[in-house]
Amino acid sequence: MPRRGERAPIKVPPGTPLAKLCQELGKLDSSLSSKFTQREMAELCRVEKTSFSNLLRGSQKRPDEALIKSFHQLAISRGDGRKLPQLADLLELATWAALHATSPDKCTQCLRPWNLGDLSTEVRPAPRAVLAGQEQAVLPVPPPEGDRQGSWDGLPELRARLDARQDGDAAGVLRDIGRYWKPREVVTVIVACRREGLEDAAQVMLHYAAQREDREIIDLVGAFLKAEETVAARTLVSLNRER
Repeated sequence: MPRRGERAPIKVPPGTPLAKLCQELGKLDSSLSSKFTQREMAELCRVEKTSFSNLLRGSQKRPDEALIKSFHQLAISRGDGRKLPQLADLLELATWAALHATSPDKCTQCLRPWNLGDLSTEVRPAPRAVLAGQEQAVLPVPPPEGDRQGSWDGLPELRARLDARQDGDAAGVLRDIGRYWKPREVVTVIVACRREGLEDAAQVMLHYAAQREDREIIDLVGAFLKAEETVAARTLVSLNRER
């Protein structure tokens, strides 16, 4: 057992989202440790000492986001002034940790170990122009049968609908792709849209894809990472957390 004033060791596999979260939370702890014990920090965050300690040690497989928010606010207001992680980054790591808790040590799609080192970029909000017509959408096109490596047979038709301001029809196509198509098909269409300058269409598909179940989110993230689309992977996770 750790001596009084010492911190219990973190026992989390390195390179996982939870390990990264514990590392970042440790920075909050360090900024407060000269003034407060962990018991006092827990009391100020209005939680039991055990819950607070479990969060810092990585014992919470699905980290308590409300506690993370309280802890971050405490460090901001009463810490020693050192540079601290952004709350949005902590909450995103918590989301990744929760998803990872339901998956194997390696991503089920790309078979790579979980590693968030390359996932850092601004997340854009879902555009409203196409979403506005979603109630009038027609049935979307069926999954493409052609090349899956970045081209999509349905792209000319989608572009024609957007150019003709048929937002309802376009929204129906994009909603169906985001919600129901296989992960590799979703990635193919999003990559194709971005290559052709249809960034808003790609964002709409991500918006709908983020509404899937956790298991499907993990598969989609894996498919994006396999295609080296780390920006899309992070955007998907962020949108899913905001639901």
